[in-house]
Amino acid sequence: MMKISPFRWVKKANKNSAASMKSNSAVIAHVDIVGSTEFVRQNILLAHQRIQALYSRILKIVDIHSGCVYELRGDAAVIGFESARQAVEAMLMLQDTNTLLNSTRIGQIEPKMRVGISRGEVVTGNNTITGKPVIISQRLEQLAKPSQVLVDDGVRQALHSQDNFKLDFCNTETLKGFASPTTFYSVSSQASPSKQKQKALSLFSHQYYQVAGGTG
Repeated sequence: MMKISPFRWVKKANKNSAASMKSNSAVIAHVDIVGSTEFVRQNILLAHQRIQALYSRILKIVDIHSGCVYELRGDAAVIGFESARQAVEAMLMLQDTNTLLNSTRIGQIEPKMRVGISRGEVVTGNNTITGKPVIISQRLEQLAKPSQVLVDDGVRQALHSQDNFKLDFCNTETLKGFASPTTFYSVSSQASPSKQKQKALSLFSHQYYQVAGGTG
């Protein structure tokens, strides 16, 4: 069973204690696996295996970037980071790694993800997390295309030019549940594809060669 932990920079709340609730500025990523229901219909055992392997990669990549998976439910995950750079780097690495592994699975079950990232105040405590970025990140994830990462303007403003990210304006629209419009962007890495593949292989070479050999 996967271990789900509270944010590293928030002490775990005492049960039923209002005083344990804490407000923090955080960057929230919402990840969703596209078409998981159809995968289960095609081959329930293989779908389970692929999704569990994907969750393992999520946990490892998030840990490397000092984040924490706060919720893992069905085919979705809610992840917290202290900085926009950490969040974007982690989610791009996750997408790059997944694309690399899927390249060996042509015609098979190839799980893809949509990701939304938002920055703002959240309240944590009693093993729950609430706040505007939790909802906005999910709304952005729903607007994203498979393998795409969308970020709101708060994340864009927190990134620096030296972070080596490319941001492309997507749209400004009023998201469900909000009165004010949200501007969002598609983010990608400016690193060369070969460097991205090398980084992914350095972390998950075992899974890559296992999948390429037809056993993963």
